[in-house]
Amino acid sequence: MKSGSRIISITGGKIKANTENLIIGVITKFNSIEGVLSSTVSVNGDDSTERIINMISKSRFKNEIALITLDGITLAGLNLVDINQIKDKLNIGTLAITHKEPHSDELIYALTTFSDKYRIPVDKKINYLLSLPEYEFNTKYSVYIQSNISKKDYSQLLKYAIAGLRLSHIISSGITNGESKGRI
Repeated sequence: MKSGSRIISITGGKIKANTENLIIGVITKFNSIEGVLSSTVSVNGDDSTERIINMISKSRFKNEIALITLDGITLAGLNLVDINQIKDKLNIGTLAITHKEPHSDELIYALTTFSDKYRIPVDKKINYLLSLPEYEFNTKYSVYIQSNISKKDYSQLLKYAIAGLRLSHIISSGITNGESKGRI
């Protein structure tokens, strides 16, 4: 991956209803914003992967994006993103980045509880979650990273990926809350 490649950083806005939730994708090259994309995903649904693929595929930037970064492996509650399917469809590697230490067992518990309450099968989501590589802690940036590409492939772009996620978070929280606050 070239260091001047474009990165799309995707975050979800604050969940305000139990139906659809806004997601924002900020396209950056180094620290410059080149574009902003948006879509919606179902709260606690299973359409985030498809919506991300469609959002990027319809974009004029689709052939220029070298890396996708996500604010964690889920959007809109328990809407799990399949980073391997994204790579298969778009041929773009994906990083799921979080500042807080992830606990897959807690996510599996939440999925199971959700399944029991709403009688929605989540076996595929749990099996997918268990198939993912473990999160790796990056001491330089104090973030946890789960990826479907090698560390060598994303290491040159990591600082830009984190900055892009911060911009995406600021934009999405500003739109959904009326004002941005906090950090990713």
